[in-house]
Amino acid sequence: MAPSANLRTEHLDWLLHTHGYPLLKSSGAVGAACVLVRAGLRGQRQPMVFSRGLGYERAEEGKVVDVGKSLFNCGACSKVLCTLGIMQLWQEQGLELHTDVNHMLPEGAEIEAAFPEPITLHHLLTHTSGLATSNDGEANESNSVTMYIRSSTDPTAQKSLVMRRLRGTQVHQVAAPGAQHLQSSVNDEVAGAVLESFTGTEYGRYIHRRLLQPLDLNIAGARIATVYETDARGNTSPTRPSPRPLLPDGGLVATAEEMAQILLWLLQPVGVGPTPGVLSDSTIQAMLSGRFPIGNTGQTACYGFTSTPVGCTGSPVPLIVDVADTEVGRGCCQSVVAVLPDLQCAIWLSSNTSSEGSGFCLPMLELLLEYISPVDESPEILGQWLSNVTLTRADTVLDLYCFPSAGCSATAQFEGWDERLPDYISVKAVQLPGRSSRASEPSSRSLHDMADKAAKAIRMRLTEGMPIALIGHGMGGIMAYEVACRLKGMYNRAPIHVFVIGCAAPAMWNTTNSALGTENNTYTPWRHALVALRRDPLRATESKKQLSGGGGPAAPADSPPR
Repeated sequence: MAPSANLRTEHLDWLLHTHGYPLLKSSGAVGAACVLVRAGLRGQRQPMVFSRGLGYERAEEGKVVDVGKSLFNCGACSKVLCTLGIMQLWQEQGLELHTDVNHMLPEGAEIEAAFPEPITLHHLLTHTSGLATSNDGEANESNSVTMYIRSSTDPTAQKSLVMRRLRGTQVHQVAAPGAQHLQSSVNDEVAGAVLESFTGTEYGRYIHRRLLQPLDLNIAGARIATVYETDARGNTSPTRPSPRPLLPDGGLVATAEEMAQILLWLLQPVGVGPTPGVLSDSTIQAMLSGRFPIGNTGQTACYGFTSTPVGCTGSPVPLIVDVADTEVGRGCCQSVVAVLPDLQCAIWLSSNTSSEGSGFCLPMLELLLEYISPVDESPEILGQWLSNVTLTRADTVLDLYCFPSAGCSATAQFEGWDERLPDYISVKAVQLPGRSSRASEPSSRSLHDMADKAAKAIRMRLTEGMPIALIGHGMGGIMAYEVACRLKGMYNRAPIHVFVIGCAAPAMWNTTNSALGTENNTYTPWRHALVALRRDPLRATESKKQLSGGGGPAAPADSPPR
């Protein structure tokens, strides 16, 4: 599947319902928003906008997240607007990107550089200026030089919120300009001061007038998003932080639909599609190409994002990620922007709940990227998941994929099926890691991970136009169902039938019922593990010896309790 050509909203909805809601619960987030946009192509395709809310905006009121009304703190993702404003001035009015910023700041303002190389807008936009504040961890290195940004003597600049924050700021220059990539908000603040000086307009007013109003985004004024603090016991309580003005490194509070328009504006060239983009193709390419080398590090940078283009979980598609943490209570509310320039896609995720761990946004981003740009494992590795029970014939009319129960080898459980089924049905068994021919591999501890890889392996074997069916016994029935969902939701190849043996339907599971067909407690560990099959299939026994049937009492049928 060519990911960029086959993005479908129904597949994304399936992904959110299958993975997003469980992730929201496990991360402790009360509510979140997800946006994915894809730019249109002139005369070929229309832009795609996908925006969804998950969970609650106000849980205590039962108010769910509304993509058109619920507000989220975007944190440092606001820097995207600063970059767009700078690039618009570069395109339309010839703003210099490679000139010493001391020549571009308001009169009297000056960065007392610690290295002979001048700092330019290019360095600021790529976060390679070497500048950092005392709040940045790298600023405490022994080789950094402490300096100050002098305040401007310009009366207008003295009233500027941007210049007020910079006035007397203690800054460290950790490295020479262009030598190192270092995330620091001081880069965005100095870039915003240059924008103000060049346009003669206060930063927030300029961004509203030139960028947001053309998009019909009326987000001026104080906007407050409800956020939830998490205490030491993991309990959440709502709070409403004080409003912040729009600044180069923060202050943007927006709905999911508004962020979708901003991201589409970021990707969409002028004159293409209904969104009134103002950047040309060449300007967008210059901004997001990621072709600027960073010293001798072997990395490259792009404009407007604090992380260099990287491959996520091995993805060959260039990716630009910016993570914004807004401190709330003991943790941070997180927003994430990711741009895939080669696929002309962008993603925004935001949570309204503070978290000390990875939270909701980054794990959800990983899942979305896996759908947009799937990482295909080598055919040799995926081939280990399937073994042929029968030989494929030229007159085959159906491929049947078989999923074994928890303690069985796939080849052993389905041995002899070639003698019991018609020749025109090709039987393939799914072999799990840690079993039979794969006994030397570590057993998987995640049903979702096994289902993902089994679905990829089956997808690799699919023949155009050949119907497929799945059959599973016990735990294999659960896995067959999960794989069927993935084949339909992610690869658009639904099985014609799914057969389940010795396994109750999920709606019939009763986790309070301990009966598994035995009257005593002989199989208590087995019984407790089977209740948790949805979370961890290989807790199905207390030892691998029991699981393989190598000793001890015979294991009961591994169906969830009814």
